[in-house]
Amino acid sequence: MTIDLHRLDVIENDPDTFIEALDDYVEESIEEFVETKEGKAYLATYPEMEEFVGSWIYQLLYLGYSYESVTLPKMTKVHVEEIVTKLFPRKILLGSPDEADTAIPELLAFWQFLDRVYQHPHATKIVILLQQLQPKFNAIMNDVSNFGIGKSFIAEGMNAGFDMTTHEGLEAYREQYNLTDQSLSSPDFNSLLENFGIKAGGKPQNLVTALMSAIPKNNESKLPSEIPTLRLLQQEFQTSQWQSSKHTSTDLSAAAQKLLHAQTLTATSPGTILKDFQTLLDFIGDKGTTVSVSNHLLPLKSLAEINQQLSKPIQLDLKRPVQKSYPLIDGLYLLLRASGLGRISAKGKKYFLTLDPTLMAIWDSLNATERYCTLLETWLIRAHSEIIGENDRLNLGSKCFQFWPAIPATGINIANYEEQSRLAYYPELRNIALLAMFGFIELTTVKPGKDKGWRIKFVEKLPFGDAMMTLLYGVFSSVQMWWPSDDDPEIPFAELQPTLQPYFPEWQNVLSLSKHEFNSGVYIFKVYLLKCWRRIAISSNLTVHDLAEAILESVDFDNDHLDMFIYENRFGRSMRVYHPFCQDEPKTDTVQIGNLPLPVGSVIKYVFDFGDWWEFKIELEQIQSDDTRVDYAEILEDFGDAPEQYPQWEDEE
Repeated sequence: MTIDLHRLDVIENDPDTFIEALDDYVEESIEEFVETKEGKAYLATYPEMEEFVGSWIYQLLYLGYSYESVTLPKMTKVHVEEIVTKLFPRKILLGSPDEADTAIPELLAFWQFLDRVYQHPHATKIVILLQQLQPKFNAIMNDVSNFGIGKSFIAEGMNAGFDMTTHEGLEAYREQYNLTDQSLSSPDFNSLLENFGIKAGGKPQNLVTALMSAIPKNNESKLPSEIPTLRLLQQEFQTSQWQSSKHTSTDLSAAAQKLLHAQTLTATSPGTILKDFQTLLDFIGDKGTTVSVSNHLLPLKSLAEINQQLSKPIQLDLKRPVQKSYPLIDGLYLLLRASGLGRISAKGKKYFLTLDPTLMAIWDSLNATERYCTLLETWLIRAHSEIIGENDRLNLGSKCFQFWPAIPATGINIANYEEQSRLAYYPELRNIALLAMFGFIELTTVKPGKDKGWRIKFVEKLPFGDAMMTLLYGVFSSVQMWWPSDDDPEIPFAELQPTLQPYFPEWQNVLSLSKHEFNSGVYIFKVYLLKCWRRIAISSNLTVHDLAEAILESVDFDNDHLDMFIYENRFGRSMRVYHPFCQDEPKTDTVQIGNLPLPVGSVIKYVFDFGDWWEFKIELEQIQSDDTRVDYAEILEDFGDAPEQYPQWEDEE
């Protein structure tokens, strides 16, 4: 019996189909594996694993696809090392510490089998890696500092004596947690469990109670990320990651202090960040540009043009490069969105990126030092990859601070793309690009390989970067990476000013954001559900709960379930408003329509019934400020038939 190792490659861009096919793929692989001499030797040593053989192999392939975008035939030593040493301890919860002892033997036997039978091109190096990891893997898996957020939550419940492999045990722990925390409501808890993807029991026994510590790629909108429990877990996770950083000193040497005092911040010094950021602003201009429907990224046809206008354009040899293929542009785009200077609006099925005129007026009034420091703070504190639809909840700065000590004084030589993939995973190439544009590092790049992307040959710390990272590490350490803007993104961009101003006294003015004021009038919303849409008018004095009732009435749904509204704030971060029966704040019956901080063209997501998950798209078409009517709500127009709320029930009758 043989399997087609490349069978999953043709569907690797279809996650739903892939995961479904992965089960069959692994099952067939294991059936063949256990009949080989490698498989028989493994089970002879670990006979207790006969019922559960393949569990670690499944996790390797699943996490490889989900987080490394790689299938079995393309796995390299670098991929396996990242999955086994980073993702396994972060995401897989053990029923007992010794359950880690079967992982490396199973994977080792499997890769020896792949080497002998299929001549996998990277199997030899992977086998050597696994042999090196085996003595220390148990310690890696059981080190709590390596745990992810969700895993920490489950582990905490297990330590408290709850059976966290069952929904009943999880619910019981939630109830006890709420006695002191009052934070996790039942609907949000159920949604959390569903979307984190708990896998309890079976492979083997308590081994793979796998609670994903980051939001699944295709279900981000379903996670109630603003609930206090998750915020606390996120903060705890960031703190543990921060404390694991290898920085040893926060004291600036006299030479470093002199260097910072002498540094003048200009459009091209110490790096080209201001010049390149202006290039992106100029590209968007007064008219704005269309962006993708998914994650609102820059148009593909414009990426090469923008790249060529940057100070140091990167070279690619890709047939269909996307925004992430241009890490400099990707980093600049994140700064644009996280600063609030760029905002997203919709008109029908199209989305547009425009510059906020009020904030741009302030930006234009800032001097070069003020602009540099504003972008630096935006990058290190406020920029999150959530803005572009990715999972990671850590801000970009945390990744850079953890990466910095890994750069030796002699620099990093990168021999090939396999080694470079480490940087792509952590701290990510967009951060490498920003470190260079801010003048923290010097990059040596070479011509890309055939059908390959940006090729970095050498990474070298610069004295300015070393001085700045040491200085900033002190203030970041004092707050353990948790800044006031994490809870209130509307505060002015001045959180680093007390630290940087003594060295850069020209930083006087800041990018200050005006608070949203109540906007009176009648709001006109266009509401989409599947193939139908409704146009609804509602007074600004009515609440979001009133809007929900109007929406449900427009599609003839019974209002018999919980709901919530999700919208992006001006910085691209998700905000939520919850049903009155949820424990979380704010609630839909307390937020008035006029208090929603949304310009015309904004899009809101309305989720009704956390079980069936009806998802409406709401576009704010117009605010009629001269309409003084109060307590007014009306369905102005409708198109298309609404779906049945309970179609299966109807069929059964």
